[in-house]
Amino acid sequence: MSSLRERQLAEGIKNKLIAIQKSEQVYEKLSKWERKALLMDGKQIEKVADSIATKVEKYAAMVEMKTGNHPTPEQIKAKIKKELERI
Repeated sequence: MSSLRERQLAEGIKNKLIAIQKSEQVYEKLSKWERKALLMDGKQIEKVADSIATKVEKYAAMVEMKTGNHPTPEQIKAKIKKELERI
């Protein structure tokens, strides 16, 4: 990982995946990626978080290059959700 923002994003994603694992009840309405997160070990969580952070960072750079503006927080959240759904 190259930037501080990317490392922070990876840490946030990792914390989200760990929080899902630590929840005591598994609800029927959990999404497919949340169920997969429950089965991951620590190394897998870190690998997935790093991978998603890298993809989101590349997306943000592409948006900045094309539009000249930083992506909005909503765009970043949508990209993270899209990538989480792909795991």
